[in-house]
Amino acid sequence: MLAAACSRPTVVTTVTVPAEGGGLAVTNDALWVGHVVEPGEAGLVLRVDRRDGLVHARVAVKGRPINLVATADAVWVANCDGLVHRIDPHTNTVVVSIATGRPACSIAAGGDAIWVGVERGVSRIDPRTNTVVTVIAAGSSPNVTFGDGAVWAASAATRSLTRIDPVDNRPGGRMTVPEVPLYAVAGAGEVWVVQRDIAAPAEAERPVRASRVDPAMPSVRGAPIRLGMARLAFGGGAFWVVRQSESVARLARVDPASLEPLEPPLRIKDVVGRVLWAEGALWIVSREGMEGPTLVRQIQLSRRWWLR
Repeated sequence: MLAAACSRPTVVTTVTVPAEGGGLAVTNDALWVGHVVEPGEAGLVLRVDRRDGLVHARVAVKGRPINLVATADAVWVANCDGLVHRIDPHTNTVVVSIATGRPACSIAAGGDAIWVGVERGVSRIDPRTNTVVTVIAAGSSPNVTFGDGAVWAASAATRSLTRIDPVDNRPGGRMTVPEVPLYAVAGAGEVWVVQRDIAAPAEAERPVRASRVDPAMPSVRGAPIRLGMARLAFGGGAFWVVRQSESVARLARVDPASLEPLEPPLRIKDVVGRVLWAEGALWIVSREGMEGPTLVRQIQLSRRWWLR
Protein backbone atom coordinates (compact mmCIF):
# COMPACT_ATOMS: atom_id res chain seq x y z
CA MET A 1 0.00 0.00 0.00
CA LEU A 2 1.26 3.47 -0.91
CA ALA A 3 1.04 6.64 1.14
CA ALA A 4 -0.80 9.51 -0.53
CA ALA A 5 -1.03 13.14 0.51
CA CYS A 6 -3.53 15.93 0.06
CA SER A 7 -2.70 19.56 0.86
CA ARG A 8 -5.28 22.08 2.00
CA PRO A 9 -5.42 25.36 3.95
CA THR A 10 -5.88 24.90 7.70
CA VAL A 11 -6.62 27.39 10.47
CA VAL A 12 -3.87 27.15 13.09
CA THR A 13 -4.71 30.22 15.23
CA THR A 14 -7.76 32.43 15.76
CA VAL A 15 -7.52 35.66 17.75
CA THR A 16 -10.41 37.99 18.63
CA VAL A 17 -9.34 41.63 18.55
CA PRO A 18 -11.22 44.64 19.98
CA ALA A 19 -10.82 46.74 16.84
CA GLU A 20 -12.60 47.36 13.58
CA GLY A 21 -12.27 49.19 10.31
CA GLY A 22 -8.47 49.39 10.24
CA GLY A 23 -5.48 47.62 8.75
CA LEU A 24 -3.37 44.70 9.93
CA ALA A 25 0.38 44.15 10.13
CA VAL A 26 2.08 41.06 11.57
CA THR A 27 5.42 40.78 13.34
CA ASN A 28 7.07 37.73 14.92
CA ASP A 29 5.17 38.07 18.19
CA ALA A 30 2.30 40.47 17.62
CA LEU A 31 -0.67 41.49 15.52
CA TRP A 32 -0.85 45.25 14.92
CA VAL A 33 -4.47 46.17 14.26
CA GLY A 34 -5.84 49.56 13.28
CA HIS A 35 -8.99 50.75 15.03
CA VAL A 36 -10.98 53.48 13.30
CA VAL A 37 -12.92 55.57 15.80
CA GLU A 38 -15.44 58.39 15.50
CA PRO A 39 -14.54 61.43 13.33
CA GLY A 40 -12.51 63.97 15.27
CA GLU A 41 -11.04 61.39 17.65
CA ALA A 42 -7.54 59.94 17.53
CA GLY A 43 -7.25 56.57 15.85
CA LEU A 44 -5.65 53.62 17.60
CA VAL A 45 -3.23 50.90 16.66
CA LEU A 46 -3.52 47.93 19.01
CA ARG A 47 -0.63 45.59 19.68
CA VAL A 48 -2.17 42.15 20.24
CA ASP A 49 -0.15 39.15 21.41
CA ARG A 50 -0.27 36.39 18.80
CA ARG A 51 -0.34 33.64 21.44
CA ASP A 52 -2.89 34.75 24.03
CA GLY A 53 -4.80 37.48 22.16
CA LEU A 54 -4.21 40.05 24.90
CA VAL A 55 -3.80 43.73 24.03
CA HIS A 56 -0.32 44.73 25.22
CA ALA A 57 -0.32 48.31 23.94
CA ARG A 58 -2.61 50.98 22.49
CA VAL A 59 -0.85 53.50 20.29
CA ALA A 60 -2.76 56.70 19.48
CA VAL A 61 -2.32 57.97 15.93
CA LYS A 62 -3.68 60.96 14.07
CA GLY A 63 -6.19 60.12 11.37
CA ARG A 64 -7.57 56.73 10.40
CA PRO A 65 -5.16 53.75 10.51
CA ILE A 66 -6.63 52.22 7.36
CA ASN A 67 -3.56 50.29 6.21
CA LEU A 68 -0.44 49.07 8.01
CA VAL A 69 2.76 47.35 6.98
CA ALA A 70 5.59 45.92 9.08
CA THR A 71 9.32 45.94 8.41
CA ALA A 72 12.15 44.46 10.47
CA ASP A 73 12.29 47.37 12.92
CA ALA A 74 9.04 49.32 12.52
CA VAL A 75 5.31 49.30 11.93
CA TRP A 76 4.14 51.87 9.38
CA VAL A 77 0.64 53.33 9.46
CA ALA A 78 -1.05 55.10 6.53
CA ASN A 79 -3.57 57.49 8.08
CA CYS A 80 -5.58 58.47 4.97
CA ASP A 81 -4.92 62.14 5.74
CA GLY A 82 -1.52 62.80 4.22
CA LEU A 83 0.62 61.24 6.95
CA VAL A 84 2.50 58.00 7.56
CA HIS A 85 3.25 57.20 11.22
CA ARG A 86 6.27 55.11 12.15
CA ILE A 87 5.80 53.02 15.30
CA ASP A 88 8.78 51.60 17.19
CA PRO A 89 7.74 48.09 18.30
CA HIS A 90 10.28 48.17 21.15
CA THR A 91 8.67 51.21 22.81
CA ASN A 92 5.15 51.00 21.29
CA THR A 93 5.27 54.70 20.42
CA VAL A 94 5.07 56.83 17.30
CA VAL A 95 8.62 58.03 16.70
CA VAL A 96 7.91 60.14 13.62
CA SER A 97 5.00 61.22 11.41
CA ILE A 98 5.95 61.79 7.78
CA ALA A 99 4.02 64.12 5.47
CA THR A 100 3.64 62.25 2.19
CA GLY A 101 0.87 64.11 0.40
CA ARG A 102 -2.78 63.16 0.46
CA PRO A 103 -4.54 60.80 0.71
CA ALA A 104 -1.92 58.30 1.95
CA CYS A 105 -4.42 55.48 2.39
CA SER A 106 -2.39 52.76 0.66
CA ILE A 107 1.07 51.61 1.79
CA ALA A 108 3.57 48.88 0.91
CA ALA A 109 7.12 47.89 1.85
CA GLY A 110 9.87 46.50 -0.36
CA GLY A 111 13.08 47.39 -2.15
CA ASP A 112 14.48 49.07 0.99
CA ALA A 113 11.68 51.63 0.95
CA ILE A 114 8.13 52.43 2.00
CA TRP A 115 5.70 53.24 -0.83
CA VAL A 116 2.56 55.36 -0.36
CA GLY A 117 -0.26 56.17 -2.77
CA VAL A 118 -0.84 59.94 -3.06
CA GLU A 119 -2.67 62.26 -5.42
CA ARG A 120 0.39 62.82 -7.61
CA GLY A 121 1.35 59.15 -7.78
CA VAL A 122 3.56 57.18 -5.36
CA SER A 123 5.68 58.71 -2.60
CA ARG A 124 8.86 56.85 -1.70
CA ILE A 125 9.97 57.04 1.94
CA ASP A 126 13.57 56.27 2.88
CA PRO A 127 13.37 54.43 6.25
CA ARG A 128 16.91 55.52 7.10
CA THR A 129 16.02 59.21 7.07
CA ASN A 130 12.23 59.04 7.51
CA THR A 131 11.76 61.43 4.58
CA VAL A 132 10.02 61.37 1.22
CA VAL A 133 12.83 61.22 -1.33
CA THR A 134 10.71 61.30 -4.49
CA VAL A 135 7.17 61.18 -5.84
CA ILE A 136 6.73 59.00 -8.95
CA ALA A 137 3.96 59.65 -11.46
CA ALA A 138 1.67 56.60 -11.40
CA GLY A 139 -1.88 57.78 -11.80
CA SER A 140 -3.87 59.51 -9.07
CA SER A 141 -4.17 58.10 -5.54
CA PRO A 142 -3.19 54.54 -6.50
CA ASN A 143 -3.35 51.43 -4.35
CA VAL A 144 0.22 50.21 -4.06
CA THR A 145 1.58 46.68 -3.62
CA PHE A 146 5.07 45.23 -3.85
CA GLY A 147 5.87 41.93 -5.54
CA ASP A 148 8.45 40.27 -7.77
CA GLY A 149 10.91 43.09 -7.18
CA ALA A 150 8.63 45.92 -8.32
CA VAL A 151 6.02 48.36 -7.05
CA TRP A 152 2.57 48.01 -8.64
CA ALA A 153 0.34 51.09 -8.55
CA ALA A 154 -3.33 50.58 -9.49
CA SER A 155 -5.21 53.86 -9.92
CA ALA A 156 -8.98 53.74 -10.05
CA ALA A 157 -9.10 57.47 -10.90
CA THR A 158 -7.02 57.10 -14.07
CA ARG A 159 -7.90 53.42 -14.69
CA SER A 160 -4.24 52.52 -14.99
CA LEU A 161 -1.66 50.06 -13.67
CA THR A 162 1.95 51.24 -13.37
CA ARG A 163 5.04 49.17 -12.61
CA ILE A 164 7.80 51.06 -10.77
CA ASP A 165 11.40 49.93 -10.62
CA PRO A 166 12.66 50.56 -7.06
CA VAL A 167 16.25 50.79 -8.27
CA ASP A 168 15.84 53.94 -10.35
CA ASN A 169 12.38 55.14 -9.18
CA ARG A 170 11.10 55.18 -12.74
CA PRO A 171 7.86 53.80 -14.14
CA GLY A 172 8.90 50.66 -15.99
CA GLY A 173 5.59 50.41 -17.82
CA ARG A 174 2.02 51.64 -17.67
CA MET A 175 -1.18 50.16 -19.05
CA THR A 176 -4.80 51.20 -19.25
CA VAL A 177 -7.10 48.84 -17.35
CA PRO A 178 -10.42 47.98 -19.09
CA GLU A 179 -12.46 48.42 -15.92
CA VAL A 180 -11.71 50.03 -12.54
CA PRO A 181 -8.48 48.65 -11.04
CA LEU A 182 -8.55 48.03 -7.30
CA TYR A 183 -5.09 46.52 -6.69
CA ALA A 184 -2.47 44.27 -8.26
CA VAL A 185 -0.99 41.05 -6.90
CA ALA A 186 2.41 39.83 -8.08
CA GLY A 187 4.49 36.75 -7.38
CA ALA A 188 6.21 33.75 -8.96
CA GLY A 189 6.54 35.64 -12.24
CA GLU A 190 2.80 36.28 -12.50
CA VAL A 191 0.83 39.50 -12.06
CA TRP A 192 -2.93 39.85 -11.70
CA VAL A 193 -4.89 43.11 -11.51
CA VAL A 194 -8.18 42.93 -9.62
CA GLN A 195 -10.88 45.24 -10.98
CA ARG A 196 -14.55 46.04 -10.60
CA ASP A 197 -17.19 47.06 -13.13
CA ILE A 198 -17.08 50.69 -14.20
CA ALA A 199 -20.76 51.18 -13.31
CA ALA A 200 -20.42 49.78 -9.77
CA PRO A 201 -20.51 52.34 -6.90
CA ALA A 202 -17.00 52.98 -5.57
CA GLU A 203 -18.04 52.73 -1.92
CA ALA A 204 -19.80 49.37 -2.20
CA GLU A 205 -18.52 45.81 -2.25
CA ARG A 206 -19.12 44.41 -5.71
CA PRO A 207 -18.14 41.31 -7.70
CA VAL A 208 -14.65 41.59 -9.16
CA ARG A 209 -12.70 40.27 -12.11
CA ALA A 210 -8.99 39.53 -12.34
CA SER A 211 -6.88 40.06 -15.45
CA ARG A 212 -3.54 38.36 -15.97
CA VAL A 213 -0.86 40.91 -16.81
CA ASP A 214 2.39 40.61 -18.74
CA PRO A 215 4.81 42.09 -16.18
CA ALA A 216 7.30 43.22 -18.84
CA MET A 217 4.90 45.51 -20.67
CA PRO A 218 2.63 45.63 -18.70
CA SER A 219 -0.32 44.49 -20.82
CA VAL A 220 -3.31 42.18 -20.35
CA ARG A 221 -2.97 38.49 -21.22
CA GLY A 222 -6.27 36.93 -22.26
CA ALA A 223 -9.79 37.56 -21.03
CA PRO A 224 -10.53 38.55 -17.41
CA ILE A 225 -11.64 35.88 -14.96
CA ARG A 226 -14.81 36.43 -12.95
CA LEU A 227 -14.11 35.89 -9.26
CA GLY A 228 -17.40 37.10 -7.77
CA MET A 229 -17.14 38.66 -4.31
CA ALA A 230 -13.50 37.82 -3.79
CA ARG A 231 -10.05 38.87 -2.58
CA LEU A 232 -6.71 37.82 -4.00
CA ALA A 233 -3.29 37.58 -2.33
CA PHE A 234 0.15 36.04 -2.90
CA GLY A 235 2.47 34.37 -0.43
CA GLY A 236 4.51 31.26 0.20
CA GLY A 237 5.06 30.76 -3.51
CA ALA A 238 1.31 30.60 -4.21
CA PHE A 239 -1.68 32.72 -5.08
CA TRP A 240 -4.72 32.60 -2.78
CA VAL A 241 -8.36 33.48 -3.47
CA VAL A 242 -11.08 34.07 -0.90
CA ARG A 243 -14.54 33.90 -2.44
CA GLN A 244 -17.42 35.30 -0.38
CA SER A 245 -21.02 34.08 -0.60
CA GLU A 246 -23.23 35.93 1.87
CA SER A 247 -21.81 35.09 5.32
CA VAL A 248 -19.61 32.17 4.19
CA ALA A 249 -16.17 32.47 2.57
CA ARG A 250 -14.08 29.82 0.83
CA LEU A 251 -10.31 30.08 0.76
CA ALA A 252 -8.25 28.21 -1.82
CA ARG A 253 -4.67 28.07 -3.03
CA VAL A 254 -4.90 28.54 -6.79
CA ASP A 255 -2.94 27.97 -9.98
CA PRO A 256 -0.86 31.10 -10.74
CA ALA A 257 -1.81 31.12 -14.44
CA SER A 258 -5.55 30.30 -14.22
CA LEU A 259 -6.62 31.01 -10.61
CA GLU A 260 -8.23 27.58 -10.52
CA PRO A 261 -8.12 25.82 -7.10
CA LEU A 262 -5.26 23.36 -6.53
CA GLU A 263 -6.99 21.54 -3.67
CA PRO A 264 -10.31 21.59 -1.81
CA PRO A 265 -11.05 25.05 -0.34
CA LEU A 266 -11.31 25.93 3.35
CA ARG A 267 -14.79 27.04 4.43
CA ILE A 268 -14.93 30.04 6.77
CA LYS A 269 -18.27 31.03 8.33
CA ASP A 270 -17.51 34.76 8.38
CA VAL A 271 -17.39 37.86 6.23
CA VAL A 272 -13.75 38.28 5.19
CA GLY A 273 -12.43 41.83 4.99
CA ARG A 274 -8.67 41.47 4.49
CA VAL A 275 -6.18 38.86 3.32
CA LEU A 276 -2.40 39.19 3.55
CA TRP A 277 0.75 37.10 3.72
CA ALA A 278 3.21 37.78 6.56
CA GLU A 279 5.63 35.88 8.77
CA GLY A 280 5.34 32.68 6.75
CA ALA A 281 1.56 32.40 6.90
CA LEU A 282 -1.67 33.72 5.39
CA TRP A 283 -3.72 36.00 7.64
CA ILE A 284 -7.44 36.64 7.26
CA VAL A 285 -9.38 39.40 8.99
CA SER A 286 -13.10 38.71 9.26
CA ARG A 287 -16.21 39.33 11.31
CA GLU A 288 -18.77 36.94 12.74
CA GLY A 289 -21.71 38.19 10.69
CA MET A 290 -22.21 41.89 10.10
CA GLU A 291 -22.12 42.97 13.76
CA GLY A 292 -19.87 40.35 15.35
CA PRO A 293 -16.33 40.75 16.72
CA THR A 294 -13.25 41.08 14.53
CA LEU A 295 -11.32 37.84 14.12
CA VAL A 296 -7.79 37.33 12.83
CA ARG A 297 -7.02 33.83 11.59
CA GLN A 298 -3.60 32.39 10.80
CA ILE A 299 -3.76 29.96 7.85
CA GLN A 300 -1.11 27.47 6.86
CA LEU A 301 -1.00 24.74 4.27
CA SER A 302 -1.20 21.29 5.84
CA ARG A 303 -0.60 17.90 4.26
CA ARG A 304 -2.88 15.00 5.09
CA TRP A 305 -1.64 11.46 4.51
CA TRP A 306 -3.46 8.19 4.07
CA LEU A 307 -2.81 4.66 2.83
CA ARG A 308 -4.32 3.28 -0.34
